[in-house]
Amino acid sequence: MVVYVYYRESAKVIADAVGAVGPISGDLPAAKRMELVDTWRSPSGPQVLVATIPSLNEGISLTEASEIVFLEHTPLPSDIDQTIKRLCRRGQKNVVQVHHVRAAKTVDMVTKAVLENRNLGVNEALKRYIATEEEEADEWFI
Repeated sequence: MVVYVYYRESAKVIADAVGAVGPISGDLPAAKRMELVDTWRSPSGPQVLVATIPSLNEGISLTEASEIVFLEHTPLPSDIDQTIKRLCRRGQKNVVQVHHVRAAKTVDMVTKAVLENRNLGVNEALKRYIATEEEEADEWFI
């Protein structure tokens, strides 16, 4: 299992609480990150890897895991997609399960609401633009 958080402090608390490998964060050099991942991959190593989203969202396969848990989120949906793709790669033998933990009255929920409203705004603007274009096109043929 891979547990992702956004903040370094959260990663440390979670890793300590569950006895996981990590925390892996951007503070660690790439070689140290790989060393921790290799420890997690070993058959005798802990079954849980804890990392911040930016620290392991690119360039490494984590196909040894089939579950991913997001305890915190990033405002960039593409970062979430990238972290999931670390597990969904050639060599994955299991169905990957993705779990999003969202707690009421947290920064994550505010961010989620803002992003959803932004997307609604973009969708509404596109609908209006398309409708206007169609009306103008109709005037050409009247």
